Amino acid sequence: MSNEKVKTETKGTLNKTSYPGIYKDSAKQTSNAYVVSYRYYDANGKSKQTMARGFARIADAKAFHREKQEAYSKKACSCNTTLTLENYLDTWLTRHSNENNIQETTFDGYATNIQHIKKHIGKILLSEVTSSNIKKLYTQLQENGRLQGKGGLSSTSVRYIHRVLSMALKDAMKKSLILKNPLDDVDPPKKQKFLTNTVSRNIKQLLLDDVKGTEIELPIKIGLALGLRRGEILGLTWSNVDLKNREIHIIQQLRRSNSCIKLVKLKTSTSHRSLPIPDNLYTTLTEIKALQEQQKSALGHNHHDLDFVCCKSTGEHLHPNYVSQSFSRAINRIGAPHIRIHDLRHTFATNALEAGVDLKTVSDILGHSDISITANHYLHPSRENKRSAIEKANIDI
Repeated sequence: MSNEKVKTETKGTLNKTSYPGIYKDSAKQTSNAYVVSYRYYDANGKSKQTMARGFARIADAKAFHREKQEAYSKKACSCNTTLTLENYLDTWLTRHSNENNIQETTFDGYATNIQHIKKHIGKILLSEVTSSNIKKLYTQLQENGRLQGKGGLSSTSVRYIHRVLSMALKDAMKKSLILKNPLDDVDPPKKQKFLTNTVSRNIKQLLLDDVKGTEIELPIKIGLALGLRRGEILGLTWSNVDLKNREIHIIQQLRRSNSCIKLVKLKTSTSHRSLPIPDNLYTTLTEIKALQEQQKSALGHNHHDLDFVCCKSTGEHLHPNYVSQSFSRAINRIGAPHIRIHDLRHTFATNALEAGVDLKTVSDILGHSDISITANHYLHPSRENKRSAIEKANIDI
């Protein structure tokens, strides 16, 4: 029991118990010692707070408090007969963003997750959302949940949506906008194992030959050489490339934000990093910079001098979706198994680890906030390494 005290209009004081809203009157040692604080609506519909005294047992006080709390919540819900889930989520996101000062990239992620929810069950009244509605939502999202194009969302994406919805509905409970949280009876989809592919040397050469001279050649080479994320590659500007000292500074990314593409700062301090430029990439970058200077001179006023390293001949940025789709088409043309552009990052990490680079260094290069992320996601020994390990373990058998 806490020693914190609450002043009252009586001569005594109220000691807080371990149950919110229930106190013990210090002036009464035994009988009728418990006091309940609760909120109610008066005849004019105004919310007020009062206290009830005279409870001999804490169990009686708890039962009374629960009854009053349910009555208050029910009344609060009846005052919100027109509040739909989509209207509540929009209001919640704005308030949550202001109160917690969340970063723009986080806000955009929450907004996208909320779009998925609104598309399927947004028109339902907040007070009438059920666990069945949400279970059906998760099934629909996994079957055909993409906002653009066809196809379903991964279990990881649905789990992110579940997390945002959980935060919003917990706030609705605190504000007595709903009597019961429908998510209490809903489990998110099970987390899928992180699966990726690596690019073999043979596939790598076929891929580079296929995209030679195209707009996605440079993004692919940077991804293979440094293991950067797609947004980091496309967000590189020449002002962050130090060719003299052969170093690249990763401080921003190009990403979609509120239906437009723009440069945004990286979220965490560990994502901000400086990486040395390997010889093969240095040669490519110097050649590309010279080519871009020629294009700039030839186009004159028609050239957009936006300083992007990976860009169109006009100087404009490359759209992230365009790069991913062009990459997929190249993979199909060379007859390679399914490989995403993000797998270039995985390939870099796997190659570095198999070459004997220590885990901490690889983690720093990738910009991971925790070394365990690198170990869990990217540390996958090759078949040859497994064979070698087993042979070493059996050397004396």
